[in-house]
Amino acid sequence: SKNEYHEDLPHTITSTAASGGSISPSGSTIVPRGSSQTFIATADAGYRVADVRVDGKSVGPLAYLYRDDSSSYTFSRVEANHKISASFDVGEYR
Repeated sequence: SKNEYHEDLPHTITSTAASGGSISPSGSTIVPRGSSQTFIATADAGYRVADVRVDGKSVGPLAYLYRDDSSSYTFSRVEANHKISASFDVGEYR
């Protein structure tokens, strides 16, 4: 049975980045239920986004969605807690 009180509580999306880049926003982001939140992974100079994982599943580097050294991922209509992580490797996009 669902507790109605909990139905409207916000959710938390936890974001992490491996060495070679960063993700924004970083850490724990509180997201109101049903809303959207975009994360941008950005590689440091000399690196590129290697992979983005959402709830442990690879969604690929996503680079074409934003620009060469960054990847954008949007959680839409958030109804649960999520995790997103970005990893990077050495190299430049051509």
